[in-house]
Amino acid sequence: KLMEFLIRGEITCGVTGAQGSGKTTLVSSIVRYIDPRFTIRVLEMAPELYLRELYPNRNILSVQETATVTATELQDALKKADGIVSIVGEVATDAIASNMIKMGQVASRFTVFTHHANTAKDLVLALRNSLVNAGNFNNTYTAEKQVTDVVKIDIHIDKTPDGKRYIERISEIIQKEEGVPYPEYDINNPIDSMNEITREYYSRITDRLGFITQDLLVYDLETDTYKVVNRPSEYLVDRIKKRLNNQTATE
Repeated sequence: KLMEFLIRGEITCGVTGAQGSGKTTLVSSIVRYIDPRFTIRVLEMAPELYLRELYPNRNILSVQETATVTATELQDALKKADGIVSIVGEVATDAIASNMIKMGQVASRFTVFTHHANTAKDLVLALRNSLVNAGNFNNTYTAEKQVTDVVKIDIHIDKTPDGKRYIERISEIIQKEEGVPYPEYDINNPIDSMNEITREYYSRITDRLGFITQDLLVYDLETDTYKVVNRPSEYLVDRIKKRLNNQTATE
């Protein structure tokens, strides 16, 4: 039910997990919650989703990279294809990750994609590094903020050794508040205070993460139940409510 509200609320979600864990199957199933009026544009490295066959009454355009047409070129084409929702299967290269973030900012209302990250933190850091590696940013903090501006949810899938597949957790990615003031310059102690300000500056643009992650739901394998760990942030709840009709939002 939480995933339904996330999709109806037009929240960009990453579906993560190991190869064969069921990411593609999950993405295929949650497409049903996308507003049927919305056009869907799909980019895959290999044909796996088959959304046009599963949802024949939807306006869906699916493309796949070939030996002569790169994924980057296809993403540029999809930006001009009147797409409202973007679905990207297997964000596995820096160029695809970079363009996926761009599409999430300007070319679509929201995006659903798959990735191999193990944690929500790893997902953000991997996408951040891809933006830097693709040459779009020199500053990792700025690249990180671009990622967290777009990606708000990580749905992580796992499987047991005997083949049982399950959604291990649903995690929210939350940007830290900006505007935290720097240490004050002390005119009576200029050297020490300037050193403190400089240290804080370089700390912010290097090691300090500008986001936190929190699990909303986690799966208990022993009891076969889901447990609520945290409530969604007010920002996420408000954003979802704005996209729902009044009756659904009240429910």
